[in-house]
Amino acid sequence: FVSIHANSGSISSTSGIETFVLSRQVSDEYRTSEAVRRYTVSSNGGQASGYNERAIMAKISRQARSNSLYLARAVHSNLVTATRDSDRGVRYKNLHVLREDFFTPAILVEVGFLSNPETARSFTSGEYQRRTAYGIAQGILRYIAKTQQAGTRVASGAGQSSGDRLAMSK
Repeated sequence: FVSIHANSGSISSTSGIETFVLSRQVSDEYRTSEAVRRYTVSSNGGQASGYNERAIMAKISRQARSNSLYLARAVHSNLVTATRDSDRGVRYKNLHVLREDFFTPAILVEVGFLSNPETARSFTSGEYQRRTAYGIAQGILRYIAKTQQAGTRVASGAGQSSGDRLAMSK
């Protein structure tokens, strides 16, 4: 899950790209409990039918969190490179949009600051929009390739090698 946003701030000179993953303060236990509550059959009263079901949900939830960080790093790195915008980093935050899906990697990408006049002008440029879309797509493709290569498990870190980039079409 990739949520794409334009940021805003009180200081008009603030610029750059930042990407968010779910805060580390949201515990794996909370995520597992919520997943069990939402996804178990109501005939069980919302309770996991046994240790195995809860353990499986916990493992999937932990893997989704780990994969979210890798997805964030891959998308962020490619987006900063494609747009040549400043890098505000990958950050942790407790956002509703990131908290609600327990089994899918989820990130929120802030592609720039509308409160910055220069960035706001860039957003109206077809070239900048194309570079933004390209950077996000490249990051997703890198993530997919890595997860397929690793059997859906990925390692930390997301650099970019020349072999990972697709040719940019005009």
